Amino acid sequence: MLNRIKSLILQMLETLGEAFSQYLAAPSDAFYDDICTFIDAILSEIDVEYSEIHECSTVLAASLRSLNQKSLEESFQSFCGMILSLPIQYKVVFFPYYDNTWDSLESVYEAFAADPMFQTEIVIIPIQRNTPSGMTHVYNDYLTPMGIPNTPYHYYDIKTDLPDIVFYNQPYDGNNYQQFFSHYLKQYAGMMVYVPYAMYLHEFIRSNYKADNEKMWGNLPGHNSADIIIAQGESFCNAFARPTNNGSKMIALGNPKSDFLWKRANNGDWVRNSQWEELIRGKKTFLLNTHYSSILHQPMWFNETASTSSWLLFLLETIIADDELALIWRPHPQTFLMMDSLSGNNKALFDECLKIADSCDRIIVDKTPSVVSAFMYCDAVISENSSIISEAVSLNKPVFLVGVDHREYQVDSANYYKADYQGILDTTGIIDMDNLYMHNALPCCGLRTPLQEGESIDEHMYRIPIMNFINDIKNNLDPKSELRELYRRQLLSNLDGKCGSSILEYVKSLLF
Repeated sequence: MLNRIKSLILQMLETLGEAFSQYLAAPSDAFYDDICTFIDAILSEIDVEYSEIHECSTVLAASLRSLNQKSLEESFQSFCGMILSLPIQYKVVFFPYYDNTWDSLESVYEAFAADPMFQTEIVIIPIQRNTPSGMTHVYNDYLTPMGIPNTPYHYYDIKTDLPDIVFYNQPYDGNNYQQFFSHYLKQYAGMMVYVPYAMYLHEFIRSNYKADNEKMWGNLPGHNSADIIIAQGESFCNAFARPTNNGSKMIALGNPKSDFLWKRANNGDWVRNSQWEELIRGKKTFLLNTHYSSILHQPMWFNETASTSSWLLFLLETIIADDELALIWRPHPQTFLMMDSLSGNNKALFDECLKIADSCDRIIVDKTPSVVSAFMYCDAVISENSSIISEAVSLNKPVFLVGVDHREYQVDSANYYKADYQGILDTTGIIDMDNLYMHNALPCCGLRTPLQEGESIDEHMYRIPIMNFINDIKNNLDPKSELRELYRRQLLSNLDGKCGSSILEYVKSLLF
């Protein structure tokens, strides 16, 4: 029996007890019939397999008819006791939105669906997206083809369902239909649990990044409506959660995305691409991730001191020049929807990069819905600042971070591999071990490091030091492996497929 149904029945039992007292004081056939109808309404919510309750109701009705107060009291106590002892299920509703965010809820859903204490339901909510035809709400039932039952959003009414627990991963209410705004759902849900749809690379040295992150977690509607916010790790809470308005809601149980990736990596449950396999067979393969905002809003692919020399062009040409290398380039899925918005140098550069990529069979432009296959095929990841970085770290893939230089306070950004980071942090007054782990684990470059006098772009790229990273991977070297594992464990809690089950156990502990 659902918890909300049992709660309703318990309220009905109070009314029934009052009706018995009134009937004994002034019995009548009509009143008797009304009470029996009320009892039948209670029984309609109780499965016939609980035959003892149905039998007790017969005794209850007979005691009422005979006006035997003692028998009525005894049978009513027995009737109430049997109902009180009925096992209950808690109703849990999941509200995912578009397909490539389901991975942040999948393992949580599987954990709750497998536990007999819960009854689960999924409602995919429409989400507003920028498309070539303008802003529109997009809805796609991507779960049914996967064999996962779900309810079409226009058939679901939370006002009548009154779930005990709601899981959601969309913090931006303005992008939903109003009936799925988090503050609207909160009126009818017993507990609201927000699960971030992305992993966060959160340890930035510059204070303005920290301030922006604190503002986000303290201001977004989805965060404010939550009773519980699932944080990916203690370091996240320490850096950004606890200083915000919602810090007290956060519990470091990991990010279920890590379960999704761990499951695919360990069980082989991911989509193969035979064409890709043929093209990259025997090659050291890099996954390159770029974000559409870099193309639209800022010339991040240009080194301002290197005229029109493009870092991305250099990388593509490096891959083309070496038969032992391959590249899976994954522009953010929104990039191709925003093509019409490109102009000037950025459009010319993007078009040129696509043309070059198309000319080399060892460069694959990945337009698939999910990044998982690219992750599984690659040996290492090169990415702008993105959740892709944290996902790669969760899989323990070697990573090079582009466009962010965490060592801005260094006069010379050369020789990352030998830098005395503890000494640097000591001299700058930054002694946060979270930051120390990150700096040691993730090679990076800011792309705006100035060319030295007489230095060519090739020499520059070796110095900043992307080519050191590429050469290491090519030669089966991973000098950051131990430090990256330390950082991996510091960044994310409950790795190795345990996040969803940890969330289940935590929620269950709150129900008793």
